[in-house]
Order: sequence, then C-alpha cells, then structure tokens
Amino acid sequence: MEIQIERTQKEPERPIPISSATRTLATQASMTLERPGISWRGVFAGLLVACLAHLTLVSLGIALGGSSLKALIGGTSKLGGIAASSALWFILASAISLYLGSYAAGKLSGTVSVRVGQLQGVVVSALFFALVLSQAGSTLGAVSRGFSGALGTLGQTPTEVGKNPMVQDAIRNALGKIPLKSPPDQVASELATRLIRGNRSGARDYLAQQTGLSTKDADTKLSQLMTAAEETLKSIGETTAQVISIVGWTLFTALIFGTLFSFLGGGAGVASELRLNLQPQGPRSRSKPSAA
Repeated sequence: MEIQIERTQKEPERPIPISSATRTLATQASMTLERPGISWRGVFAGLLVACLAHLTLVSLGIALGGSSLKALIGGTSKLGGIAASSALWFILASAISLYLGSYAAGKLSGTVSVRVGQLQGVVVSALFFALVLSQAGSTLGAVSRGFSGALGTLGQTPTEVGKNPMVQDAIRNALGKIPLKSPPDQVASELATRLIRGNRSGARDYLAQQTGLSTKDADTKLSQLMTAAEETLKSIGETTAQVISIVGWTLFTALIFGTLFSFLGGGAGVASELRLNLQPQGPRSRSKPSAA
C-alpha cells in the first residue's frame, strides 16, 4: 500500500498547453459567432474612406501636375505625355484608395470570414466607381476640363463648328491683315460655316464682298482658308479621338486594378481583425492561498 502511494506521487505531471487550447477555443468561438452575410456598415464606412483617400491623392496629383499644365499652355510640353501621366496617376490613386477603403471595411465588419471580406471589397469598388462615373467630369479634373473644347466639337452643326475658337483662329491667321468690312470674328465664323457646309461659291462671294478682292483673288485666298480650316478640323478630330481613347483605357484599367486591390484589401482587413481576435490571452495569475 505504501509502495503504490510512492509511485503515484513520483509520476511527473504533464503540463497542459494553455496557448494551443486557448487558440482552439477562440477559433471555435469565432466560427460560431461568424456572420454569413456582408456588413453594410463596414461597406459604407469603407466607401467613405476610399472617397476621402481618392480626393486626397487626386488633389496631390493636381498640385504636382500644375507645372506640367503650365508647360502645356506655354507650348513647351506635349499633350500625350501629360495625358499619360494623368491617367497613370488616376489609376494608382483609385487602386490605393480602394485598397484602404476595403481594408477599413474589413476591419469594421466584426467577425466575418475572409471570403466575405473579399466580397465586401468588390462591393466597395462597385459603389466607388458608380460614384466616379456619375461625377466623371469633376473626378478627372484638369484632364477632362482641358479637353472639353475638343470633345465639344463632336455632334455640333456646321454653324457651331464655325464658331469654334480654334477654327476661327486658323481662318483669321490665314486672312492676315486684309481689311474687312465686318468684325474679324464674324467674318471668320461666316466663312467657316460656308466652307464646312461645302458652299464654296457662297464663301468666295462673301469673302470678295468683305475684302473688296476680285473673284479670282478671292478664290485663291479661299483655297488657303480651306486648307487652314481642314488642318484645324483634322487636328481637333485627332485630339478628340486621342482623348476618348485615353479616357476609355484609363477607366478600364482603373476598374480592373481597383477591383483587384479592393478584393485583396477586404480580405486583408478581415484577416487582420481575425488575427487580433485569435491572439491567446496571457495566463491569468492565480491567487495564492493565504497562510493559515
């Protein structure tokens, strides 16, 4: 009887792995409390964060790109380079903003799975781009506003095209210092309207009436005006096509990368929150029995 007691007392006690047990219980608790649906509170909060970050980055881009716009106005820079850099900045700003917004949505959604967090990121991206497309003019900022004159040429009538400042400037430069009976802007507009409509004889007679030139001299001058107007319209068309292409590719690329970054950000936010919830708590200090 004494031998059995001694063996029992000498047997070593195996320590219980408190950390693994705590982690297992926390994992089971999180799976039990996990909500299957998305958290709209987190989605709208993430959308606000994404919009704030996007406005901040776009404002920074406009501030940094002011010198480039100044060089474009001064004629020392090309349109293509500024458009490409603006498009790249818009894409980067959208991707970074959506990652931050989706990450915040995942952190604020409570206990959800990583897959649900990724889905929430896609929802944030959809709402964000719907808002961007509805306010496309203000979102693109200086890029779209700088090209508004070229884009406005599409769908205009000959009279409206004749009033285009670029067309009128080309015709005034071709006229030179020839004295006119009417104001130069009015003469340029009337000539451009007649030329665009294909009324060459009417434009020649109007030019002869305004300048006092003979029919032959007016016809020669009119050929110069037609060449100038055609080159200007061709330049406007090329610029418009270039702008439409850049804007289209910019939005397409921003949609792809923005949605991808939203997907990753939503999953990362939820994973970070789950890791915080699953961290084992330190062993609680046991109160020592007081000595009798």
